[in-house]
Amino acid sequence: MAITISEYTFLSILAQRNILPKNPSVLELGEQHWHGDVPIEFLKEDISNSLQDEQKKKILLDRIAQIVQLKDKKKNFDLVKIAYQFFLGYKSIAAIDLHGTDDALKLDLNEPVNLHQSFDIVINCGTGEHVFNIYQFFKTVHDITNQDGIMIHVTPFIGWVNHGFFNIQPTLYWDLAQYNDYEILACFIQPNATSLTEFSDREGATGYLQSLENQGETIKNSNLYIAMCKKQCQSFKVPIQGFFQVSKESYWDLMVTDISKDSPLFEEFNLRETNLIVFPDWNQSEDTIIEYLEDIIQAIKDHLNQQKVTLLISTIGFNNAAIDLNIILSSIMLNCISDFENLDKDKGLDISIVNDLDAHDWKVLSVNTQYRIISLLHGIDDIEVVKNNLISTIPTCELGNLANLVTVENAL
Repeated sequence: MAITISEYTFLSILAQRNILPKNPSVLELGEQHWHGDVPIEFLKEDISNSLQDEQKKKILLDRIAQIVQLKDKKKNFDLVKIAYQFFLGYKSIAAIDLHGTDDALKLDLNEPVNLHQSFDIVINCGTGEHVFNIYQFFKTVHDITNQDGIMIHVTPFIGWVNHGFFNIQPTLYWDLAQYNDYEILACFIQPNATSLTEFSDREGATGYLQSLENQGETIKNSNLYIAMCKKQCQSFKVPIQGFFQVSKESYWDLMVTDISKDSPLFEEFNLRETNLIVFPDWNQSEDTIIEYLEDIIQAIKDHLNQQKVTLLISTIGFNNAAIDLNIILSSIMLNCISDFENLDKDKGLDISIVNDLDAHDWKVLSVNTQYRIISLLHGIDDIEVVKNNLISTIPTCELGNLANLVTVENAL
């Protein structure tokens, strides 16, 4: 755990906003060391230009001069204490860290801790994600923070492969605040190594990331920077994620609206009560493919209610220059028209051609498709579509068993 330029900037912002307690007691969960990307001269310059108390300014600058002369690595921890004194003005500071200096308390944060005191500022700067019992970790932060005290969190958000057990999402902090009467004082995302971007609500990070994506930019590794005030002295409450704080009926309505009712695919493919999809092997000859599809149409005619059925024919894998797709589809449609007595599209079987779709549209289609029809000519089904997990949730039905769908289809 280290103070980098981003943590330094965040502490500077909090100090400038005058939202921190005066003369606070401070506890670090994870003792921080000086990372080194902030030049010591930069810290000295900030102290010289910003501190009005000349005596305190001299004490801190003299202490920095002494620390940089030290030969052991403990000086990196001592430099952070100077930065904390500059930004936080603490009266006392303690730390819990299994690998910190000898001054740090060697306690396992997976377990409850009892320090016989609470603190005005509790700092989690890159520690929580390494604690498997993260519930206990956030409960500990709550329990050892004074009323009106400040909780400072810096946690991984995106990327950081194998850095810790968890990447933390913004919703966690907003839901913690809702359930435990915290006030979120500052919330930042780190889009790159040297800058912070502030957002004011739980959707802010999502909107910001979307704007970056629209500009063709991506984030490899990013942190969240959060400061919250504990407004009430009460027992810690475990939050339910805001997305799920709705009734079952409302939740189901959200799902239906998202993937079904408002989708243009319903009109495009004339989706009905029963929708069947087939993935022909387009590497076969025209005659073979036509015969295969006509067998499916005949089976539907023999066993299902045509007025309730749409047959979806996927063109995934069609790259055979030796066959004419238009001829195949025209032949199929002519067969459909000649075989079925009622030519009214709304009363007879409907056939829709499905070209390759994006992942969202495949999801919509999969939810509203009852069966994948398979036979000896369904190789493309297993090779491409299922491998990409686009419609692998749709139950399969062999052509010879299509008659068994009668009961299911009539029940719809």
